[in-house]
Amino acid sequence: GSLTCPKCRQAGRHFFVKVSEVFTPEVFLSYNSGTYDRLTGLHSTQEVAKKLKQILEREADVACWFDEGKERGGANAWMMKMNRLDSGQAAAMADARQGVEKCSVVLLLLSDAYLNTDACKRDFLTA
Repeated sequence: GSLTCPKCRQAGRHFFVKVSEVFTPEVFLSYNSGTYDRLTGLHSTQEVAKKLKQILEREADVACWFDEGKERGGANAWMMKMNRLDSGQAAAMADARQGVEKCSVVLLLLSDAYLNTDACKRDFLTA
């Protein structure tokens, strides 16, 4: 993932900063987005990952990270399977791999969908 640096933006410099370049999170949460609820606009497992991240950071005081991007699954899974990644998708996959490699702990939120997703399998094998 990346953050926007307001001071860099204000100075007219490159203002997107990769989180992994600033610090190394201790825990990486690997998950498949899960079922999409059209009513709420949320993915079920992604919401579990967000809540788990908040709890771990607040209660255990550990830095956590997970890929919130939609470019690793869902509608783009077919393109990824065919190795037709655009630059954003390739960058997201590289960020996730780096997140898995650098973290001390990788938590896998396993589901049937997780085991059938290429990006999740890569997280698992890298961990």
